[in-house]
Amino acid sequence: MAEVRPFQGIRYNPEHVRLGGVLAPPYDVISPPQLEELYGRDLRNVARIDATTEVFGRKLRLPVMMAPVGALEIFDPAGSGASVARGVGRFGAAHMLSSVSEPGLEKVAEAAPDALRIYQELDHPGGEASSMASLARSYHLVGYLERAAQFAVRALELHRAMGSGVEVARVLTTLGDIRVAAGDRIAADALFRAALAILDELRLPQADDLRDRLASTTGQSGAPARIASA
Repeated sequence: MAEVRPFQGIRYNPEHVRLGGVLAPPYDVISPPQLEELYGRDLRNVARIDATTEVFGRKLRLPVMMAPVGALEIFDPAGSGASVARGVGRFGAAHMLSSVSEPGLEKVAEAAPDALRIYQELDHPGGEASSMASLARSYHLVGYLERAAQFAVRALELHRAMGSGVEVARVLTTLGDIRVAAGDRIAADALFRAALAILDELRLPQADDLRDRLASTTGQSGAPARIASA
């Protein structure tokens, strides 16, 4: 598990410096002539701070890493991961890429051969299943239903392989919601009933909520029924 610790902030002492002489615009908008002008104001100007660091033998402009950006393909379906890796590499930072991003690891490597890329591998089925289920819900919320269904089906496969009944029921419900959004009420009801069968078998209180939901949308009692697959 990652360990997160706060760090001590550093401030100028106004008794020893004139704040107007040590302040500067954001580093990424300072032009070379402006940088020289800032240096001339005060030798302690914040623009002189060197934040470069070395990671795996690679020099980075900032100790910053871009997080996985797989969902950016919503806005750039053809190459979101490659576009971000290229931009981050030119800036001088690192990029962590999720294995579910498009256009894929190889294409990203071709687009930014000199950038520092760290690939995230989910080697635990539970972690991968949770990630897939989360992506399914996210894509469902923004209306990308086909993509949402793909992630949900993968999550369902993983949870079934692990024998996690409550998680299987949760993903079946997500798939049902996706089918409702797609206008396929029959398939949605079948998925909801499959989820209800599991929740009833496990005697979980969520079963009552799902049963009420089925009754309100179909006018039926929501008696559980099993289906072989999604």
